[in-house]
Amino acid sequence: MHGRPLRIGVSAVLLDTRDGYRKAGIGRYVMRMLDGLAERGRGHRYEIYVPSGMPLEDRWLAGGLRFHEVSFSRRPQRVWWEFARPASEVEAHRLDAWFSMATGLPCKCSAKRVVMIHDLVPVLYPEFFKRRKAVYQKWALAYACRNADLVLTNSEATASDIRRVYGRQSPIAVTPLGPGNDAPPIAREDSRQRLEALGVAQPRFFFTLGTLEPRKNLRRLIEALAVVRSDPSTADVGLVVAGAPGWRESDIGEFISQHGLGDAVTFLGYVPDEDLPALFAAAEAFVFPSLYEGFGIPVLEAMRAGAPVLSGDHAAMMEVGGDACRYFEARSVESIAGAMGEFLRGSGRDEMVAKGFVQAQRFDWARTVDLTLDAIEACVRNPERLKRV
Repeated sequence: MHGRPLRIGVSAVLLDTRDGYRKAGIGRYVMRMLDGLAERGRGHRYEIYVPSGMPLEDRWLAGGLRFHEVSFSRRPQRVWWEFARPASEVEAHRLDAWFSMATGLPCKCSAKRVVMIHDLVPVLYPEFFKRRKAVYQKWALAYACRNADLVLTNSEATASDIRRVYGRQSPIAVTPLGPGNDAPPIAREDSRQRLEALGVAQPRFFFTLGTLEPRKNLRRLIEALAVVRSDPSTADVGLVVAGAPGWRESDIGEFISQHGLGDAVTFLGYVPDEDLPALFAAAEAFVFPSLYEGFGIPVLEAMRAGAPVLSGDHAAMMEVGGDACRYFEARSVESIAGAMGEFLRGSGRDEMVAKGFVQAQRFDWARTVDLTLDAIEACVRNPERLKRV
């Protein structure tokens, strides 16, 4: 570090440490970044703004982070706080930079404004949101991407989307993420007892993980499973689904019954981190058919846990998976089924697992934190150099 320590305000108002929320995309990012700032914050002073009443981890407090509680009972209050309140906090604490961990860029203030953009789903796929939320998110993303002194994002794919949609060329700093789950992998032969406790009875199954919502593309995956099971040689293969309920999937059970798969699909709901390695290890493969992701943490977690990965061919997932995964066209049931069937009939599982372990080593949260602080320091101290990056 060169120069005096910086004073950095951090908007972590989307922090949620409750089970089921701590593993959701943005919530997981906020928690991991707070871990990193506490462990390797380079001597900077951090003023962290979190929801009132949210339990804080001891390691954050021991790491010297200073926390301020923010009270709001409704979304409009939070929005007002994100856009209007930071200016006074900047003055009160003489902040050099204001770092918003998710989209909400404050109105102009004397500090450098830095924002993390996780994806452009509300802009590219507004049909996956309730109308009011989509309208707000589209406005907030446009304002942030056009007015921030520095935009951070999690993948080259998302950076490319930002350039294409908003015409912003720089400064954009790509800070790839790490895994959300630190539970160690387990051997495949050691997974069966844990699976029985979870209620997984199928001897052979594909595994998928994610919030139950249309963007995750579960219905096409279920249709693809029906195609795979129509082949007598793979008629015994099931599907295990882990993830908290989202929205617009309340009739998924009826959809499964219509395809004659009532006994073939198992829903586990929220699964604790410590149980996921057993599911990854025992699965024939992890299948991730999501239509759009900013990064694709589940792909990374699956590779770390020793699962072969079949994924949709969106640029962000290919960025994470590299040549360790097999890809399909996520909007095509035929393509998904083809990838699943070919994998089951092939013999390359061990090779895919080995490649996955190597690929996964490229991503960790220490690097995410370091790249983030590199960019913020450059934004404050030498913005002209950052503009040329």
